[in-house]
Amino acid sequence: QIFCWQALQGKIAVKLNIERFSNEAEFDLTCALCGTEPESTDHLMLHCEMSWKMWSEVLDGGQYMWGDLEHYRNGGISGQ
Repeated sequence: QIFCWQALQGKIAVKLNIERFSNEAEFDLTCALCGTEPESTDHLMLHCEMSWKMWSEVLDGGQYMWGDLEHYRNGGISGQ
């Protein structure tokens, strides 16, 4: 429950949030899981294919995809 609340508030430790407090001149913002986009809360929860695969494994041993990734990418709402 705490993780979900933090994600909704944009407060999880993703690279875009960590970068604000970093002293490094060139902080790598690329997603550590997929390497395709900057790692933001939105990317990690909605757009990262590797994250979706991991959540599916955690939630149901890989038997259930916790959502249709392409449906969400296209702005769909679950159940439509």
